[in-house]
Amino acid sequence: MWELHLESTSNYSLSVTANSTLAWLGEFCILDPSPPHPHYRPAEGRPLTNTVYYLEVMLVGYLESEVIDVHLVEFVDVSGSLLRTIPYDEGIDDVFYIRSEPLPEQHFYMKLYGKVHSGNTFSRLQPVLITPVKASVEVLATSDDLSAKPGHVAQGDFLVTNFGLESDFNITGTDSGKFLQYMEPTVIHLTEGGSGTVTAHFKVKTGTAPGTVSTVMVTAQSLKQTYSVNTAITHFHVVPKTEDDVPPTCTLANEPDCTGFTYNGICSQKNWTVEATIQDLGSGLSNVYARPDGIASVVAGLAPGTKDLVNVTYSADCCSSQVDIIGVDTQGNVGKCVIDMGALGGYILDLEAEDVGETWVLLRWEITSSDLDLHKYRLLINNDFTQEFLCREPICHHNVTYLDPCSLQSFELTPHFYVGGADRAGQPAYTKATTLDTDPEMPSNGVQVNATLGTITVSWDAVSSKCVSQFEVCYRPFGFDATEICERTALPNYTLQGVEACAVYEVSVRAVSPSGRRSQALEFFVNSEDAEPEAPRNVLVDLVREFSVTITWDDPLLRVHCIDRYVISYGEVKKTVPLIERAVRGEHYATVFPLLPCTNYTIDVFAVSITGKAGPGVRRSAATLEDPDPEPVNSLLVNSANTSSLHVTWASLENCVDHYHVCYYDPSTPFETCQDVTEKEIRLRDLKPCTSYTVFVSTVSFSGIVSNRTSQSSRTLDVQPGEPQNLRVTSETAHTIEIKYDPPTTNPQCANEYDIQQIKLDSYRHASQPEFLHESIFSDMEACTDYEVRVRAVSTDKQASSWVSTNASTSEDVPSEPQSFEVLETTASTVTLVWYRPEENGQCVSQYALAWSAPDGSSYSKTVTPLDFQVEENVTGLTACSEYHFNVTGVTSSGARGTSAVINAVTAGCL
Repeated sequence: MWELHLESTSNYSLSVTANSTLAWLGEFCILDPSPPHPHYRPAEGRPLTNTVYYLEVMLVGYLESEVIDVHLVEFVDVSGSLLRTIPYDEGIDDVFYIRSEPLPEQHFYMKLYGKVHSGNTFSRLQPVLITPVKASVEVLATSDDLSAKPGHVAQGDFLVTNFGLESDFNITGTDSGKFLQYMEPTVIHLTEGGSGTVTAHFKVKTGTAPGTVSTVMVTAQSLKQTYSVNTAITHFHVVPKTEDDVPPTCTLANEPDCTGFTYNGICSQKNWTVEATIQDLGSGLSNVYARPDGIASVVAGLAPGTKDLVNVTYSADCCSSQVDIIGVDTQGNVGKCVIDMGALGGYILDLEAEDVGETWVLLRWEITSSDLDLHKYRLLINNDFTQEFLCREPICHHNVTYLDPCSLQSFELTPHFYVGGADRAGQPAYTKATTLDTDPEMPSNGVQVNATLGTITVSWDAVSSKCVSQFEVCYRPFGFDATEICERTALPNYTLQGVEACAVYEVSVRAVSPSGRRSQALEFFVNSEDAEPEAPRNVLVDLVREFSVTITWDDPLLRVHCIDRYVISYGEVKKTVPLIERAVRGEHYATVFPLLPCTNYTIDVFAVSITGKAGPGVRRSAATLEDPDPEPVNSLLVNSANTSSLHVTWASLENCVDHYHVCYYDPSTPFETCQDVTEKEIRLRDLKPCTSYTVFVSTVSFSGIVSNRTSQSSRTLDVQPGEPQNLRVTSETAHTIEIKYDPPTTNPQCANEYDIQQIKLDSYRHASQPEFLHESIFSDMEACTDYEVRVRAVSTDKQASSWVSTNASTSEDVPSEPQSFEVLETTASTVTLVWYRPEENGQCVSQYALAWSAPDGSSYSKTVTPLDFQVEENVTGLTACSEYHFNVTGVTSSGARGTSAVINAVTAGCL
């Protein structure tokens, strides 16, 4: 845990960065006791809850960081709360294992604790979030199960185990080579602690290349528990169509003979040649070669995959006393002919650098026994100069001096022998060694190359020397205490990371030798780039008045040194009014004026560097004080938009208005409906059609003060009213009919008037005037007549409902005299009479009474029943040339007799 306490009487900025050469990786493993010996292997899939594992710890950079022990592992949740504590008191290495506690059920991180050589404790949090689960998926299939030839199928089993609640599990599978066809089953039911086997089915296409490997993933997911999920990962292999595990055969046609020439120094004087035949009858040969190469090696008849004999002719000198002629088939099986003529005498073994210094290397070697006398050794150093010396021991040492330090040295050691009294060089041996370091020289000419936000690039000159392998660059801010950051680079330049803008940094550069020896420090100063300051903190609106706003702020935490001045800009919400720029130095407040009263303003405060770079601003809002007597709205317009809404618009002064209060009512309701809006219009919806509404609008200030109301009325558009209800006849007389009806139940308010019609059932129609009441009396009606009376409702814009109708009949009244009573025709004994229905109350006539009298005073009568409008009647049995008196009278159904019509007629036959 790092703690930092700062005290300062002036402004400062703070930047904390951390660099470490120490990190660690962790993986959960299980102890596998299977042959050839117990070993740790990584756990398959995600780790299981409440399960003990062995935690594989891999320390990265522990030697550079001089770690001396690891003593504790903690499991912590995402909030940092401790879940498990696992002590450890055994040794450490690049990789070691710690037995864990049972894993918790929630997500967790792992934290490793230990000590370094200085005695300080270190802790490192692994950034990977561990998610334990309650299900496992294991691979039961063998490698043979998970392989197939091109054009063939295969299947492999996986074991799913449930450590959570009883549930169904979805089984899914994928593979990178697209060989997986399907999983069987796709859903498996597992009890708590139960397990089941699922099978993956594979099919390899015919053209697939042998050796193809596909990564297979099989996942089991509980449908009941999110954390009951796991995945097994394995591989599926495409194997060759032909199986072949038999190596090729090799036969030597002859044996070489190097008798007398198996000594270093003379072995090169004799050459030998052998012939061999190699054949593979399985998968066929793919390659034939010899080791060592020899003088010549000729291979005849080799074609990829051939199963025929391949002939090899190999030639070498006797210095190659041990040779392998090798054949490899297409499946990788190796067969060979071995030629072994014994070890070469006088041959140098194990030439090595036993010890090194800054300018010297101590060589050591062994030499095999030989019948030839050793004359001397010749040592070629760095392919440049030679030394000659003699050592007759089987194990020799020789110290090579005057070498360059910090350099890779190459050595070629050749033994020389007496052969027939002459010097003869043998086969050489080779080795290399690096001399130790000396103190490197100090770099020079440190300069700043460039700078960006957060970085500074520096470079320097260095003496060209093999003793300089890298440079150590250290830097820290100048002028106040800060931790020095040191990094290493192999280049003569470096980019400082995490620097603060607008600051001076002190840089030191040392040359470092391969063994870590350091030169004296080259020290110089650099400047970071000028940058935009950070945003000010704690920006507050301190005082609001009618015409001004005072705002305060604090310096930012970072890039304080970049601040030259603060700038304040302000404006109305819908209108930008920039403040005249002025430097605010040494103060952390400003008063913005003049402003409009009762107006919303946005005020931005930002810092500006000396070069004019502006940092991000902080915006605050403020509203100047309001008018205690808000202005009412004006130009209020209410227009009918449609049958169920009204569109209301108005104008007003915007200052001090927070919102508008709109109310409306219609004459049929005893209350107002109100709502608040912020715009200068509103559409009143869900209104009744054919209705006049009165609308009131008032302004409301920010503090809730309401202005006087402005009103306007308008009417929604008409719709067709419904039919009048309960149409009925309430009174009938001989010449009047009285009706009544009720208003419509649908849209009754739309019934502005009613159309009423009377219709005689003989198709004669008469329409009355519009009626505004719910009753009507028809007068001057004809007696004894059937009428149809119908009514419909009509809106203001003349939209009418359907008609409703009823029937009525007037009562009886005395008819007037029949009309146009005339003699139509006469004969000596007959008179034909004609008359028409009475003009008044003619409909009441049910029959006619016809009477006549003769000249002698006798009288006669008859009843005529035809009720046509015109009646024609013959009177017979009369006396010729006689005058008769006729009268006809209409008679009603009740027997009432009307006025008679009379006429005289003379029969024909007078001479």
